[in-house]
Amino acid sequence: MDLAGQYSNQFCPAVKLLSLLAEGSDHPPRVREPETPRRPENQRLGAIKRAVLSVLSEAAGPVRALDVHASVEKRLGRRASYDNIRKVLAAAARDPSTGIARAQRGRYTGRTR
Repeated sequence: MDLAGQYSNQFCPAVKLLSLLAEGSDHPPRVREPETPRRPENQRLGAIKRAVLSVLSEAAGPVRALDVHASVEKRLGRRASYDNIRKVLAAAARDPSTGIARAQRGRYTGRTR
């Protein structure tokens, strides 16, 4: 008795799927178009890092992170995430080989070598 109720249920997803598969479809299978290749994110971050280092090396004194952001966007000719600029600045300030130092909170300068 328990199985008879299962076979009488017309809205069961498995039964519906099996009936669709058995009938076949008049529509051709959908073919996905290949996605356009995206540039790797590290390539963009590399360009941002080079621009940040260039801006700070040309600066006469301490520069605010907001001003670095504006200069990097002008130099690259496209928008750049402020968070990415801040991350690059913080990482560069921790690495002595970059020549960048944190002068004050939110201000960065090129080190004298």
